[in-house]
Amino acid sequence: MVFAMVVLMVPVVLIVALYRFLGNETPPTIDPVPAYESAERAKLFDVARPDGLAKDWHIVSATYAAGVLRVGFTSPGDGAFQLVESNTAADTLVPAELGPGSKRDGGFEVDGTAWDRWTSGHPGERAIVLASPGRTIMIVGKADDDEFRTLARSLK
Repeated sequence: MVFAMVVLMVPVVLIVALYRFLGNETPPTIDPVPAYESAERAKLFDVARPDGLAKDWHIVSATYAAGVLRVGFTSPGDGAFQLVESNTAADTLVPAELGPGSKRDGGFEVDGTAWDRWTSGHPGERAIVLASPGRTIMIVGKADDDEFRTLARSLK
């Protein structure tokens, strides 16, 4: 019986090793340009794009619908983020995105700019929010403060 299990495990170990060796653990990266262009054509708000992120940040989703731009990222530290941009006021957008249990949880500074920190209604998830007239930017995710700052700092 033990010999049979060993014989079955050898191909499994080889397949997993080959999968990892070929780099298939790297998340797929998509082209966000169509979503950004759609948001810019709508002219509802000034679109902020990430610029200067290291190559180990991956854009894994990008959509623009109903006046809201959403771009999903994975970070080098295995963080997961969603960048949300809209002309919807923060008082309306934040609860809609974070859920009914969300609440403001203080401030968060990024290079001298004051963002609001929010806890989400979803376990382990939090957000930082930059609200200005005509535009709200939210970064929602599960990661450490440094990665939140890195993504926020990259927005131009």
